[in-house]
Parts: sequence; C-alpha cells; structure tokens
Amino acid sequence: MLISVRKILLLKTQGAETMESFEYKTLFTDAKGILGGKVDQNAFQNELNQLGSQGWELVSTVAAAQSYGSTRWIISTFKRRIR
Repeated sequence: MLISVRKILLLKTQGAETMESFEYKTLFTDAKGILGGKVDQNAFQNELNQLGSQGWELVSTVAAAQSYGSTRWIISTFKRRIR
C-alpha cells in the first residue's frame, strides 16, 4: 500500500474567530488480479481501523480505473484535526 500525506489546510468555522487546522492522508489500496478489482477485504478493513484508532476520519473513498473500467486502486482520503 502506498501512503501519502498532505498537511495543513486551514478551514474557518462558521461564525467563529478561530481557524481550525487539519492534516490529510491519502491511502492507495492496490486492487490486485489480472484485470484488477480484487481487494483483500480483511486487510483493507484492518488498515481503515488502524487509521481510525490513530484519530484519522475517513472522508472519501473512490475507485481509480485502469483500462476497460476495471479498478486499479481504491483511493481513501482521511483527515484529522491538528491540535
């Protein structure tokens, strides 16, 4: 699995004077198989749970296709507040 981290996006909370800071992590999960599309569900769930226990919140998950519409990557984006 490839992991990349993009840090610090400032978001202003509605009606508040303070700015909240978040860091973001992108998890690329390989969809294996000759034509792609095969994901080890237990390994994927364990990875999600591990990140959740570290304070990461899952924001989005999308499938990135390769040729003929088969899935090559599952891309999951997480965020957590910077304290």
